[in-house]
Amino acid sequence: MKKERPIIKKILKISIYLVLSILFCTFVLANNPTNDAINPTLFLFFIDDEQNNTLFIEMYGGPLTECSTCPDYTYNDLVDYYWPALVAGVEKYSGQNIIDYVGHSGGCRVALDSLKNWSAGKNNAGYYFDTTTGTYVLTDLASSPVDTFIGLGCPGALNGSSHVISKALENGDTALQFFQDNGQSHISGRDFAKRLNLDYAIFWPKNKISLNLVIFFKNISTSSEDSQPGTGLSINNLYLIAGKRSRSKPKTGNDGIVPLEDIYSINSSVSYNNGEVMIYNVYHDNLPDDESIQNYVKDKLIGRVS
Repeated sequence: MKKERPIIKKILKISIYLVLSILFCTFVLANNPTNDAINPTLFLFFIDDEQNNTLFIEMYGGPLTECSTCPDYTYNDLVDYYWPALVAGVEKYSGQNIIDYVGHSGGCRVALDSLKNWSAGKNNAGYYFDTTTGTYVLTDLASSPVDTFIGLGCPGALNGSSHVISKALENGDTALQFFQDNGQSHISGRDFAKRLNLDYAIFWPKNKISLNLVIFFKNISTSSEDSQPGTGLSINNLYLIAGKRSRSKPKTGNDGIVPLEDIYSINSSVSYNNGEVMIYNVYHDNLPDDESIQNYVKDKLIGRVS
């Protein structure tokens, strides 16, 4: 099978990476609160990585979650429905109730809050496809499903400084009003970056997310009242990775989007047995592809269980 991106090899448990990839099988979200009639399809990406059970999942940003008629999902929808449904599917398909998780950016933040909200598990979290019967069957999310959590560029309360935060304070309301006036419920990162008047907006990804999710991140970036994700969560192993390289001013203390204050505050808000914070001279969007970070992740996953 052709591999579209570098894959962390020889992982003995399940690792999940929130990225876009090839569609291998579908996973249907149960009890979608935003629009039951649409019932959007989510995806699990099965990669036969030397039979080491590595799975990629796509929580949002794909064609069946960002279409013109797709639900304008909220951040809480992702936390309380999308993420539990996908991870319950990972558990069912893999036959394991304890997994390792690697999440970048929003995939890190959503996971921390979902693990906090559903630490006791969730019944009927989502559907999986039963190949024997040819039907979709409800399955549960186990309690405390993640053993090792690795977060890259995890946005917290966004109370520090970065180029994106300063532009959100300056142009965020006007940008959002434009999309609302034009009836756009799913917008691309590049279009939003242009409306914010970000430097290098042309290089932002075209992948879309819901307008409600954009509003959520804009609101926390302009407020000082928000709590850190995962506050009160207890987990066995927690490794947080942040970038400190920005293409625009302020060029220190952030990765262009997420301030370093977030990673330290998240680290102090979550209880864990083993863990650390690692800072790399890398842009936010380049964190998953940096070779030294990939080696660090491999060491924390492979070295720990070897």
